[in-house]
Amino acid sequence: PPALTQSFAGFGDFDLIRVAGIVTGGDKKFNSALGRLVQVHPEGTLLWMRAAFLVMQKKYEQAADALVRASEAPAMIPGIKPLSTFLASTALYVDWTKTRNDPVKIRRAVELARRRMNMGPIKPEFAEVMFNVAFAGKDEDLARLIVANVRRRIPNDLKWLMNDMANEYRGGHYLRAIQLANAILSQKPNDNDALAV
Repeated sequence: PPALTQSFAGFGDFDLIRVAGIVTGGDKKFNSALGRLVQVHPEGTLLWMRAAFLVMQKKYEQAADALVRASEAPAMIPGIKPLSTFLASTALYVDWTKTRNDPVKIRRAVELARRRMNMGPIKPEFAEVMFNVAFAGKDEDLARLIVANVRRRIPNDLKWLMNDMANEYRGGHYLRAIQLANAILSQKPNDNDALAV
């Protein structure tokens, strides 16, 4: 409904996360009812709330599935699709970090991070996680795209210079890595990682 959509139009991503947490609240009966409801009516906002509940229960893989569905379904609340895609990637990455031995999970996380990048610019507060996903999944092109997205806004940020250097060095782009190491050393002369390059 237009009135509902308009009422959520001013919400930012973190507001949406808080709303989902408050609405679901960890109530198992609510979760069960919501699970049945999304089977009948797979609307993005409802899938988003279901995913929030699953994240609170630390069921990251199931949450990622619900978030992927939320990212693909029509939603009453604007912004659900890109945020759901980001969080699906994050949930899979967090789950993968427990054992680091499931190549399918990290590939899926990288695929979702790439899908999120294709939806438009990312907020700097989400970029670090997406970079970690791309770096862990050894997707140098995606990591480079994420770094470029952030460095356009904050070109000399030390953390992002270091991320850029690490990605370029691992990818075998040594000249670029050396240039980045020099930029890092101009800000932090004794940085061990930059000196090692």
